[in-house]
Amino acid sequence: MPTCRFVHIARLTAIVTLASCVMRPSAAPLEAAEEPVTNLKSDERIVFFPTTGWLDEKAREWVLPVHGWVFEPEEDSRSRTLLVNQLKDTVGIGVKDFSSDIFTRRSRAFLVDNERSKEIVIRIAERTLRLAPSTADGHLHGVVRLAAAGIDPQASRTRMSYSAVLRAGDRRQFSGIVQLVPPEGRTIVSDIDDTVKITEVGDKKKVLENTLLRPFRPVPGMSDAYRRWAEQGVHLHWVSSSPWQLYEPLAEFFAAERFPDAAWRLKQFRLKDSSILALLADPEDSKVAAISEIIERHPRRKFTLVGDSGERDPEAYGRVAAKYPQQVDQVFIRDVTNQEVTDARYQAAWKNVKPGVAAVFRDPSTLRLPGK
Repeated sequence: MPTCRFVHIARLTAIVTLASCVMRPSAAPLEAAEEPVTNLKSDERIVFFPTTGWLDEKAREWVLPVHGWVFEPEEDSRSRTLLVNQLKDTVGIGVKDFSSDIFTRRSRAFLVDNERSKEIVIRIAERTLRLAPSTADGHLHGVVRLAAAGIDPQASRTRMSYSAVLRAGDRRQFSGIVQLVPPEGRTIVSDIDDTVKITEVGDKKKVLENTLLRPFRPVPGMSDAYRRWAEQGVHLHWVSSSPWQLYEPLAEFFAAERFPDAAWRLKQFRLKDSSILALLADPEDSKVAAISEIIERHPRRKFTLVGDSGERDPEAYGRVAAKYPQQVDQVFIRDVTNQEVTDARYQAAWKNVKPGVAAVFRDPSTLRLPGK
């Protein structure tokens, strides 16, 4: 896998401009920070999620999305009691399971106190910028525009780093990465559960056990396939129904399994607003919208979509491939339901997809990208 080449901020001659957030219309624009400091308390944390930047070829500017989450950890709270009771009542998981280290670590992010109206200040490309205030769920979004001069638009594995500017004496570090994706090339958009990680989504009890109580298990051979593709210069983007609260344990798992670096798009989920059974529910429409947004940002790139047959990936990917036939030229579906490609389900899901684009697989070693 090629070594990532970092852009050295001090050497850039680029100019940072400000723009309203394009990742979601309701997000406020970035603005120049009047006071270069984040109003973060000592018991509050920030997690910045990996994103991808794209080249606005008309403006000759790189568009760099910033996405973070601000919260205060809560070790013992009403939310924990709610989570435990839902697990016991819904699928009959035993009380002893809730004392495990795995449950403690994974449930922690569901029990936090999300911090709204937090104004996070970041430093990027020698500029200090204040992000729009965090929303009720603690998430914050913004976009930085960076003049393209001095950055090779075809450079692969170029990453831009940024970090939160904290109060004097606060030695903690909260940093994020934006990977710059060239206008041309190939992007892999991949599901997570039962595509690269065994979750057993067809069984409600098992899906919750595998998510909150058991060690994560990789789908054999998928890490090898993704590393092989990364060596061929592709970019990887996770789009999943897993909630953002699982980002950190999932990121640790992917690093341990040596999956390539990727951008992330997960699901908004708040325990007090949703049933525990909604934790990994697969909303087909939202997945189609998320993938469509990625494709439209990169109109000259080719896309391979990878998922599984456990829920609605065949149907969602079929809709996307039919909508963008010039860009989506490959769909891979991992078979977990013992269905053949001739099954009526696939025929219906892919009726508007060009022949030869979509395929079902069981052995990841057989997967090949076009022309490879």
